[in-house]
Amino acid sequence: MSMQRHGRMAWRLEIGQYVLRKLASAGLIYGLFSMADSLAPGLFYSFTREDVSIEQSVYAYGLIGALIVDALIVLLPKLRIDQECALYVSAGFVLFACGGTNEAGEISWLNGILGLIMLALFYIGRLRFRRESFILLIFAFIIPLIFMEWYSLFV
Repeated sequence: MSMQRHGRMAWRLEIGQYVLRKLASAGLIYGLFSMADSLAPGLFYSFTREDVSIEQSVYAYGLIGALIVDALIVLLPKLRIDQECALYVSAGFVLFACGGTNEAGEISWLNGILGLIMLALFYIGRLRFRRESFILLIFAFIIPLIFMEWYSLFV
């Protein structure tokens, strides 16, 4: 019985670490995009529609796109690192380019470039945030809170 309980616990801890790594990657991307937007105001909105915020792009579209790509990587046969990266980048481009049509219904190539950059950063986060450390908690929770507060005060 204790062995079975320990097995369940290990599985839950592994899922928790996966979620924490994804949130840390999203926090890193949100921080980078917020800094870029504060240095060049309006830069982010030239890539997206006016009604989509940075938070929505990173945590709704980007994070869901990264989760979908991770599911595809698990379902596909073993991929090399360059193939995984290509899958992330192409999925980011397609997800954002097709999801970000303008009023005329045309595909926005700038949205695709934003998605390409965002999911490439999620892939880098997937490679870099492998170990359990305090830095995961900082990027997952503290950095987004700081930038949300800072962004609301100064922009």
